[in-house]
Amino acid sequence: MSKYDVKNIANYVINYFYENSDKLKNNEENFEILEINNLKMQKVLYFLYGFFYSETREELFDVEFLAWKLGPVIKSIYEINKNATENNGYRNIPKDTYCEFAKKIEDEDKKLINQILDNLMEISTWALVELSHKPGGPWEATKQSEVISRDLLNKYFRNLELK
Repeated sequence: MSKYDVKNIANYVINYFYENSDKLKNNEENFEILEINNLKMQKVLYFLYGFFYSETREELFDVEFLAWKLGPVIKSIYEINKNATENNGYRNIPKDTYCEFAKKIEDEDKKLINQILDNLMEISTWALVELSHKPGGPWEATKQSEVISRDLLNKYFRNLELK
């Protein structure tokens, strides 16, 4: 059983990125890190799901990830982001895109989610794509456009540690 709706978590992620991006603004080399576009959101949600599961053995949200060319994708989130960015996948998602889905997240969960997001914020979009394509991972083991098995995802992340 999952704890939250994925749109609630997407809202939290976007707000967290916007509210904490000032930590990185002094380093011009980190310009790409400040992005929160459709592609990065997909990878952040993938790793957030995985590392949350790794630490708690609970599913953060209940959705299907599809194995698309650039890695795992949640189609419903992709469509919302696509519309919000006027069909330009490389533009930042507006902060208020998911505001209607904002619901309370338990403090203990927020602590872990923040820890995971702090790590993911420092990784570029394209580095996250590469990490999602890691040999032996769920994306590689799934045919293009097919659903990545929840069992495969959970088994893969079960033994990974958040650094």
